[in-house]
Amino acid sequence: MPCVPLKKNTPSTASNVSNNSQARKPVPYVPTPSRAPPPPRTAPTTAGPAWRSKTVANKSVAPNALMRQTVKTQASRIDPTMASAMRQLNINNGGPPQPPSPPKDCFDPSMAPAPPDETAWQGSATPTIDSKLSTYEIAVFNKVCRRTTRTIADFKAGQIISVPYHVPNLNPSLKANHPRLALTCEGPVFSKRRILCVLYKFHQDLLCLSMFTFEGKGFGGKPEELRKEFVAVVNKGAEKFHNPGIYQPIEVETYDPARPMKETSCIKLTGPVTVNVSEHVGFVGRMDQLSWARLAALFEQRQKLARQKGFNFVGGKAKAMA
Repeated sequence: MPCVPLKKNTPSTASNVSNNSQARKPVPYVPTPSRAPPPPRTAPTTAGPAWRSKTVANKSVAPNALMRQTVKTQASRIDPTMASAMRQLNINNGGPPQPPSPPKDCFDPSMAPAPPDETAWQGSATPTIDSKLSTYEIAVFNKVCRRTTRTIADFKAGQIISVPYHVPNLNPSLKANHPRLALTCEGPVFSKRRILCVLYKFHQDLLCLSMFTFEGKGFGGKPEELRKEFVAVVNKGAEKFHNPGIYQPIEVETYDPARPMKETSCIKLTGPVTVNVSEHVGFVGRMDQLSWARLAALFEQRQKLARQKGFNFVGGKAKAMA
């Protein structure tokens, strides 16, 4: 087999080798950066997101509106009347509504003022629950009892006085939170001060006749049969007076000349009231002897007519007359 001679490198071949060596230059090594370590794990928090802290200021204290709504809801489950009354209450008012004050320019018989501080309470210690209260010579002034040391000698016929007055409430339109309405074991009672006229004196009690104004309207609008049971009241020295009744008016005089009786004042002849002389009585005014005698005569006249409508005993049996 013939030998084949080796070929020598030519310049073109050398240039090709140099070009290949330049194309095959190694890429410089660049180290890969290491990963950052993960953040350390912490215990979970209960603070919640930021928006929640701005919405609820304090979870332990309910907002005022929510508190009021909750109270009303709970009250409605107990008594609908109570819930209706609480809707009118202001939780933040600091106490129950106060009764209106009597007018300062006149004496309103249906809203008499309380008597000022007097000496009837002085000189006696308030007894305890173990004290004997069999005598009326002990004055009491506490949360459950108010009793003075006055006697029958401190009063005169014809005087005009103010006393605490309590009657069963017959007005269904009053709200349960009315300041003069109280719930007792015998039902709702309406309380206020009323002006009375002392008609007769007994050993320990006064027989009095009540005075009214009928909310400033007087008794002129009542039926004729009812107007016979009232007599008008006129202030002493009054220049103008309209008499809505059928009897001569009773002339009165207040101890405070700046506060006369209201022009619509009247006396009910058929509504006698007994007053204990130890009650918390205030003195308003008086009437002269002639007016007192006329008032007593009118009262006796109505008593006589009432006796005629009593029982007529016929044949040993009682028969009611019309």
